[in-house]
Amino acid sequence: MAPRPSRRHITKLTAKATFETPKRTKVRIRQHTAMVDDATERGGTDTAANPPETLLAALAGCLNIQVNRLAKERGIRLKNIRIEIDADFDRRGVTWGEDVPVPYPLIRLSVTGKSDASANKLTALRRDMLNHCPVSRVLVEGGTRFRQNWKITAL
Repeated sequence: MAPRPSRRHITKLTAKATFETPKRTKVRIRQHTAMVDDATERGGTDTAANPPETLLAALAGCLNIQVNRLAKERGIRLKNIRIEIDADFDRRGVTWGEDVPVPYPLIRLSVTGKSDASANKLTALRRDMLNHCPVSRVLVEGGTRFRQNWKITAL
């Protein structure tokens, strides 16, 4: 069991949502506005990503921040890094109201780009990228498995 964080390590995050329609939500986070919607075939207006897709966007952003932070701390140069995310999403919970304990059973990450890092440093970077991203931590703790395929060429 992980040690309990002290109060100085906890930051309060706030999101304020307005339900514009039964499927479209406007969310304010700090000075930013995000929209969440659903596809037209499910009654939405398809003006924004749906909630499961929005989670993948949050994951991509989190992984970007962490891989670049870790690389900088370790003196690793990265260039033209791209992360593509493909997720298996079990829709039974949102479609038929079933209890689905692991909505994302598998997420595949394809990472491409260039680096000056050795194979050993890249192996550590790919492990630690997931461990330091709070979004991936929540998914892993919820039972999601990750598969990573890195194709990094030399700078």
